[in-house]
Amino acid sequence: MKTKDSVKTIRSRFTPLATTLSLLPLCALAQTPADVAMDVTTTVATSSPVITLNWRAVSGACDPIYITRTELTATGRGSARNFTLATNSVTLADTNAVTGRRYEYVVNQRYNFSGSTWVVRRASLTSGSEFPLTENRGRVLLLVDNTMSSALAGELETLADDLTLDGWVVVRKDVARMSVSPDDLTAAAGVARTAELAAVRSEVTAFYNADTANSRAVIIIGRVPVPYSGKIMPDGHTDHNGAWPTDMYYADINGSWTDTSVNWSAPGRLNNIPGDGKFDRNQAPTALELEVGRIDFAGIAGNGASEAAQIRRYLNRNHAYRHALAPFDNINREVLVDDNFGYFNGEAFAAVGWNTASATVGRGNSRAGKWFANVSGRPTLFGYGCGGGGYSSASGVGTSTDFATRPSRVVFKALFGSYFGDWNYNDGFLRAAIGGPETSTGLASFWVNRPNWDFSGTAMGGSIGSTLRYSSDRSIHRQILGDPTLRLQHRPAVKDLTATPTADGLRLTWSVTGSGEIGYHVYRTDAATGITTRVTGQSVSTNSPSGQPINSTQFVNSGSEAGKQFTFTVRPVFREATPGGTYYDLGLGAFVSATQPGPRLAVESIISRRTVAGGAYDLVLGGIATEPRATDGRLTLIVRFNQNVVGGQLSLTGTATVDSTEASGRELTIRLRNVGDRQTLLVNLANISGSQWTQPESFSVSARILGGDTDRNGIIETADARLAASLINANRGQLIGTARLCDFTNDGKVNANDVRYIMSRRNLRLN
Repeated sequence: MKTKDSVKTIRSRFTPLATTLSLLPLCALAQTPADVAMDVTTTVATSSPVITLNWRAVSGACDPIYITRTELTATGRGSARNFTLATNSVTLADTNAVTGRRYEYVVNQRYNFSGSTWVVRRASLTSGSEFPLTENRGRVLLLVDNTMSSALAGELETLADDLTLDGWVVVRKDVARMSVSPDDLTAAAGVARTAELAAVRSEVTAFYNADTANSRAVIIIGRVPVPYSGKIMPDGHTDHNGAWPTDMYYADINGSWTDTSVNWSAPGRLNNIPGDGKFDRNQAPTALELEVGRIDFAGIAGNGASEAAQIRRYLNRNHAYRHALAPFDNINREVLVDDNFGYFNGEAFAAVGWNTASATVGRGNSRAGKWFANVSGRPTLFGYGCGGGGYSSASGVGTSTDFATRPSRVVFKALFGSYFGDWNYNDGFLRAAIGGPETSTGLASFWVNRPNWDFSGTAMGGSIGSTLRYSSDRSIHRQILGDPTLRLQHRPAVKDLTATPTADGLRLTWSVTGSGEIGYHVYRTDAATGITTRVTGQSVSTNSPSGQPINSTQFVNSGSEAGKQFTFTVRPVFREATPGGTYYDLGLGAFVSATQPGPRLAVESIISRRTVAGGAYDLVLGGIATEPRATDGRLTLIVRFNQNVVGGQLSLTGTATVDSTEASGRELTIRLRNVGDRQTLLVNLANISGSQWTQPESFSVSARILGGDTDRNGIIETADARLAASLINANRGQLIGTARLCDFTNDGKVNANDVRYIMSRRNLRLN
């Protein structure tokens, strides 16, 4: 296998793309690809002109400047508008741009590279002013090689949680591992290959069709069958002409992928004949419905780490990046350019790197350097590297072995060179680039030239997958190695989220992220229905692009939904200012589950119940009212609450012995004996919960005991005897009505004996 070509050899093998135009006037020669980069930047406002573009001039440029502006909508590319500017123009004030929308600007200008060769200066910038919040990112399918499911169970669960907290709805499907080698050219292999690819695509199609409006992305994890298609050689090598691997087969749901017309005999996997399970298409037949990326380390040496271990490292790194954990809490937001080609027959490959810098991290935040020599400390957000290539190398950049053994501190890697754009080889350079030691930081890699790859949409919050999905170029060799749902900016979650029942409702509290958020949104998911609703602010619109988040670090979920189970998610809101403009974004969510409380548990009354002739007679205790009847040392107290009660412990302060307790509905019945006279008995209740208030509560209730105190004022006087005598006269001694209050002798009658009892205790008071 060829591992490295010299620049001279590569130049002879690449198919020249420039056209000789000797009749056009000569202009000044730019010295390096950096000099032909447009270096487009923008300023945005909320009043006309909303968007103003600026770019760097090249001395002596010959052609006018052509700009195409395309509106980017939620479903793809909208209407376009063209501008033609004079040769020496360096700015465009777009007075027709509208606040709250996103636009892609493509700027082109030709200038003379030499007497016979021209270079096209081309750059893209995605821009917008106050672009509204994206709350729901859509549905994502985790398509997992089933031989990895067990070994990576924890990491896959973490990935699903992280995606959910980022606003995705996660669907997972485990599929059979790839079993047919692309080098197997037998007829039986063609049949088997066709079947295993169709089986996987049917799962993707089912996922998409389940919700076509919201299905957005597929993350392939492990050795899921690799599709091949076409007869191409985009690197210009005739010995590399044939079928190339393409996951676009899974991204293009509605297109027809035939296997009938290409009939090309070539060595091994490049071979493509009808019926062999390799498709005919050089371009995806229709616009892509899904963004697709692959995390696949099969056949990658990994410096001794197993395939599963390499995926585990990647997923752990992915988690750290999403949560802004070390080392991703301190990223150099710049672009490193490692150019080992320079000019190439009218192509300036590395201009992609320089243009990406101005579009994503800003003019001046780029530098030339050597890949491994210059990237060893803080992670660098983006890197571009090109050089004479082999399947596992790019001259001047590095090799697959370098990626396996040496820390690479570039997060997103744009790479270009011969052969390795065909990524499905053992130790394939693009797949190795996102692996490496624990200290490496790679998360995605791309083969970026022929055609050039536009990353400008990521500056306005777009995922790296969207840069492929919405591209007008659907060449089948364009591939994302890594998680396509990642963005250039991930903000952390709030900290210390808790939910506490209060009398006002369920109170959520949290701590700030410390990353400059402008507020917070709270989302509530009903456990019974699964329906999620935002319960803060207002609807997101161009007039309210942030949805008016709250600026407090607490929120009370009030209402009359007592007993309902909810999961609350709190997400910080940020206003991002990037080279593309301004937009609103959400940090990761933090969640907590809790039961909505009803009214706080409270004691409504304490009742003393005594059963005598004629039935039970209740006295309500409270304030200074005493219980005058406990002359036999027995007392039944009923504590009545505002809701049904459960649990609890009881203790007494005073003289009494507990016979039994019983909770029934709203009442707690306490049966006492040996109740001392002339005391205030305290009943202490702890850890009692209610049916609507689940937090344990404690109460102390009192019962004043003074036998014979018929008027219940805490002192026995002649008036108490008169009251008893009047009841005797009124009820003729019968124990009816309030007369039951005065049967102190417990003989079932109210008579003179009871009056004498009272008189014998005259002037006694509560102790």
